[in-house]
Formats: sequence, C-alpha cells, structure tokens
Amino acid sequence: MIRLGLLTSNVAASDAIEQMAQDAGIFELVYRSSAIAATDSEVRQLCSADPDIILVEISDWQRMSPVAARINRESRRGAVVGFRRDWSSEEQKSFAEAGIVELLHEPFSPMDLEKAAHRAVHRRQPLTHPNILAFLPSKAGSGCTTGA
Repeated sequence: MIRLGLLTSNVAASDAIEQMAQDAGIFELVYRSSAIAATDSEVRQLCSADPDIILVEISDWQRMSPVAARINRESRRGAVVGFRRDWSSEEQKSFAEAGIVELLHEPFSPMDLEKAAHRAVHRRQPLTHPNILAFLPSKAGSGCTTGA
C-alpha cells in the first residue's frame, strides 16, 4: 500500500481523490486537510503521518510555494506530487525548486495517480546498490576483458 497525504482546498476534489484512492486499492489515505494555510503544526501532523506520497493542489502557487518547500524539507520520505489544470515551463521550474517531484494534470484518473506516485517515489528515493560499481558481463565477445 502506498501511504497518501492530501492537501487541497477544494472539498469536492478531496472527496473524489479519496474515493479514487480507495477504489484503486493500492493507496491508503493517512492524512487529509482542506486548510491550505498549512501552519507549522499542520505540516508536522502531515509529516508525522509519514506518507509516501503527498498530493498537493498547486492552483494558487503563490500561497502553496512555501508550504510545498516546508513539506519537502520536513518530510522524511514523502515525495510531493502537485496537481492543477496546466502550467508553463517557468512555473514547472519553480515547482521543482520547491521540491515537487511530479506533476499531474487535473482531472486525472486512478492510473495517472498510480503512475505519478511510482515515478515520484523513485525520484525521491532511487533504488541503488552502493556496493556495485559496474556490471561486466562474462560472456565471450562481450568485451569484458577489455573492460577489466
């Protein structure tokens, strides 16, 4: 199960996303807030719920920019995914600077949410093996003697 935190001021969208998460069967909604003011205590509550994905409505980017940056700083493992109707390339750069690792066009389907969640988790916590420097195949003709 992917643990999901949700911040949106739109109550109808919040209800729809919660229903979508339940129907998809791979999300567990662990935090939901419609108060976008996101005080320090609300950010602490969100981060203490320890979601894997934090889905944030970014329609009002001026107000949400510092909130997204604070969540990104304080969350141990949660990847921030933003959603809104559309955005420009300049806005996309500012989203990335604030720590939003994935963007969703509104409205989105359960499959879109699932794909975005997987991409965001892997961008935030890439799978690497620290003790493997290179993989050299040992099949004849692969060039392994040249590489070694």
